[in-house]
Amino acid sequence: MSDPELTAEKPRREDTHPILATELEVRRAKAIIELLVRAIDILPSEIGEPVRPFAIGLFDQIRGLLKPGITISKLRRVTSGYVHSKRYYLACAQKGAERFDLTGVSVGKVSEADRESALQSLIALQSAHAKPAATAQKDRASRIRGGLLPRKRE
Repeated sequence: MSDPELTAEKPRREDTHPILATELEVRRAKAIIELLVRAIDILPSEIGEPVRPFAIGLFDQIRGLLKPGITISKLRRVTSGYVHSKRYYLACAQKGAERFDLTGVSVGKVSEADRESALQSLIALQSAHAKPAATAQKDRASRIRGGLLPRKRE
C-alpha cells in the first residue's frame, strides 16, 4: 500500500485534503513562536492541525514581532526549517492550495508557478533522502577496492 500523500515517484498534486502537522512541524512552529512577542495563528500548535502555506511577504510581518535581542538571522534560520519541510511543500503543491496571513485567514491561492516550485523542491528533498544509502554502498565498495576494508571471504 502506498503513502496517501505520495505516488511512487511524485506527490499527488491533485489531492485537496489538508496536510496535517506531525510532531516535527509542531516542534518547528514552537521554535518560531519562542522568538516572537506573541504567537501567530498560521502555525500549527498541535499534532493534526493543518500545515498552511504562508502569504507572500509574511516573513516581513513575522520579523516585526521579534522579541528584543533576537536576530533576524536566527528567525530566518528557524523559519527556513519550517517552510523547507516535506509537509510544507506538500501543502503548497496541492491543487487549490491557499496562502494564509498571520491570523490564519486565507489571502488567496498558491500560484501555479509556486505549486510547481514546491513540487520540484519536494522531489529534490525526497531524492536527497534516497541517496545516502546508495552512497554508503558505493563508498564501502570503493574502500574495499582501496584495500581499506577487508573483503568477506566465504
